[in-house]
Amino acid sequence: MTPRPLIQAVAARVVLCTLATLLWIKISVAASVVITEQQALNFGPIIAYITQDIVIPPTDSGAAVFDITGDAYAQISVDVTNNRVTMTTGTGNGNTKKIVVNQWSYGGNVDSSGLGSLDQFGALTNIRIGATAAVKSSNIPGSYSGSGTVRIIYQ
Repeated sequence: MTPRPLIQAVAARVVLCTLATLLWIKISVAASVVITEQQALNFGPIIAYITQDIVIPPTDSGAAVFDITGDAYAQISVDVTNNRVTMTTGTGNGNTKKIVVNQWSYGGNVDSSGLGSLDQFGALTNIRIGATAAVKSSNIPGSYSGSGTVRIIYQ
């Protein structure tokens, strides 16, 4: 007898295994922040026709002062979103009727970077903002004003 080749059939069995788990999704909804201006930034009276930088540090009585409320114990940052604000007098037309304010500085109950923490009641008071006004000798006498945007960000 002649030996017959032995053919061995191997059946491969593919098993698909599907594992499932839950995907947890979280969100924390913070209380809205309420900003209250207690005092506007005020450079005070100055003498016309003199080029000068008027600096109001946050420790000065002319600094802007704000209070905020929001989430208790929240970490926040404060900043002025405008790199510069232009104060104007009269029609504001022409360089003689414009004074640029910039170089914002922070203090009071926030550090010099504008970082602070709300208390257990969700309050932070005495946020102080100073700046520099670049007055030119060509600026005419008058009452100058302008506005910028103060932003509070939860950290």
